[in-house]
Formats: sequence, structure tokens, C-alpha cells
Amino acid sequence: MRSRGLTRRGALTAFAAAASASAVARQFLTPEKART
Repeated sequence: MRSRGLTRRGALTAFAAAASASAVARQFLTPEKART
């Protein structure tokens, strides 16, 4: 059960980190969109 919880938490954390990185990368890659 502990392993399951850790894995689930790790997956959620990784997903959140990926989404955050994606948003940051998008802002840097598309400055025009950020301006608008």
C-alpha cells in the first residue's frame, strides 16, 4: 500500500511538473502570444 501511495504521489508530482514546464516553455517559445 505504501508503494502504491508513493507511486501515485510521484506520478501526480511529475505530471504537475511537466505541465508547469510546458507552460513556461510555451511562454518562452511563443513571446508573441504572451504579449497579446
